[in-house]
Amino acid sequence: MPNYKLTYFNFKGRGEIIRYLLKYTNTEFVDNRIEFNDWAAHKASYPYGKLPVLEIDGTVYCQSLAIGRYLAKKAGLAGKSELDDLRIDAIIDTIDDFVSVFPWTGEEKAVKEYMEKSAPPVLSGLEKELGNNKWFTGDYVSILLIVRVS
Repeated sequence: MPNYKLTYFNFKGRGEIIRYLLKYTNTEFVDNRIEFNDWAAHKASYPYGKLPVLEIDGTVYCQSLAIGRYLAKKAGLAGKSELDDLRIDAIIDTIDDFVSVFPWTGEEKAVKEYMEKSAPPVLSGLEKELGNNKWFTGDYVSILLIVRVS
């Protein structure tokens, strides 16, 4: 069995989907959390100076969505067809677009304005995409279950 080590900051963020997938599959892993204040001392030692990274048997992989897709495939949470995978990827990328420009500074006014302006079209689109289905992929669970709860 491979050895996994997830390195991310000591909060949820982009590392959480990876944590959920590893826990969903009962995969043992080292949850290496870096305090944000210590990041400058570590940044140069990671690909592209970014986190999260997942180390698998000593090889470091980056990009949370790529890691998530890899783990989803291993967990049987990928699409049943290439078109299902396309739909899943489009939804994940839509959510990522929304999260990527979120005002993470925590300024209450900026967060409120962003949520009032940007959240309704995204949520409306996701609701339309879901339709009357229980799952975005129709009749089966996919990685979108994990995205939905994280």
